[in-house]
Amino acid sequence: MLSIRSLLVAAVALLLSSQALAAPRVLLLVRGASGQESRESQVAESSLTAALTKAGFEVVDKEQLAAVKDTAIAAAALRGDAQAAVQLALTSKADLILTGAVSSDYVTQRSVGAFGISISVQLYRASITLKAIVAQTGQVAHSVIGTADGSPGISNDQAREGAVIGASGSAFAQISPKLAEVAAAKGGSGVQVRLTVSGLGSFSEATALTKSVEGVKGVGAVSRRSFGNGTIELDVALSGSVDDFAGALEGLKELPLEIMSVDGPAVVAKVKR
Repeated sequence: MLSIRSLLVAAVALLLSSQALAAPRVLLLVRGASGQESRESQVAESSLTAALTKAGFEVVDKEQLAAVKDTAIAAAALRGDAQAAVQLALTSKADLILTGAVSSDYVTQRSVGAFGISISVQLYRASITLKAIVAQTGQVAHSVIGTADGSPGISNDQAREGAVIGASGSAFAQISPKLAEVAAAKGGSGVQVRLTVSGLGSFSEATALTKSVEGVKGVGAVSRRSFGNGTIELDVALSGSVDDFAGALEGLKELPLEIMSVDGPAVVAKVKR
């Protein structure tokens, strides 16, 4: 019988293939409790790499990453610095970043057996926190925690590694559907655009602008990051050219915009008055 985890992995792979997507590239960064690489982080990284590959994702190779990464940026990214992780992902042409922090402890689990006799079992308990970040925007798409216990009765090393592998599998089963959603929204050849528009007179005007952006050719999902002081920030899933998108914005009839700058996936505009 297939496990729930196996069914989830198969479902994610099916979703990716049904959307006819190019394999999304994932930058995987896992650190240990000290903020550095450890035996636990290596085991977790190996387990997650296998799960990602099986689900249809392309994982940035560590040797390839070593050739392009800056030591200071990589160290900061491993410590959990999201901005450094995004910079590293864009350098390695990754679409998604998966960061993890893993730890394990030797614990005593007590239970009451037959005739009220207390039973104590010593085992390893591992926990891993995973965050999925969209490389183009730095937005955290999802965050989960996976935990598992190492089987008692085997060697300490085997119990610890078993706990880490179990925790990694639990976390991936929770986060993989969200990874597939982000990949599907990306649309393979698409891009996630950060659109910033200033000069809005009210929140209703900001809402009207959002609807107008949704109607632009090639635009998929549009989500508002923030609105304040007449300025709105939108995340736009775009299938097509950023330059064509910027040109289309200047042609909006309901609320004409003036494009101030286009820098990679970031577009800055203001309302024409």
